[in-house]
Amino acid sequence: MLAELKYYVIVALHCVKMSMQRTLEYPAELVGWLFANPVQFILGIATIKFVISDFGTINGWGFNEIAFLYGLAVMSHALSVMFFVQTWWMGYFILKGDFDCYMLRPLNVLFQFFFSAFNLIGVTDMISGIIIFAYGCSKVHFSFNVVNVHLASQIDFDVLR
Repeated sequence: MLAELKYYVIVALHCVKMSMQRTLEYPAELVGWLFANPVQFILGIATIKFVISDFGTINGWGFNEIAFLYGLAVMSHALSVMFFVQTWWMGYFILKGDFDCYMLRPLNVLFQFFFSAFNLIGVTDMISGIIIFAYGCSKVHFSFNVVNVHLASQIDFDVLR
């Protein structure tokens, strides 16, 4: 069982490497994303800042709290873009018959599908998300560690309403 797991990890790493090489084939596109993504998230945080400054708090939530949540949302988005971007085209793969090539290989179809693409652009999303989240953590005095994350997962949000 350990040998099979090792085999799948090696295949997954090889697929991720090939996907990254495909992305780096056109370096100008990556440079464009490295510029555009931070601008996108800077504009997002600026929009939040302008809304809060014009309208005040939103149900008691100020800019710092919303920046914290925005950072979490951006990091969540980045994870989904990095590892699951290929699911956006699943219907197209099924309708066009591209899933057939996965069924011809001696690997699990779902495994092949999930590791068919690693979106290197999602890393730029993650960097922006970490920066915004770190800013939010510092402003709301949240220490990001295992104990606090576990305690935050135990909060009953229905009680807070």
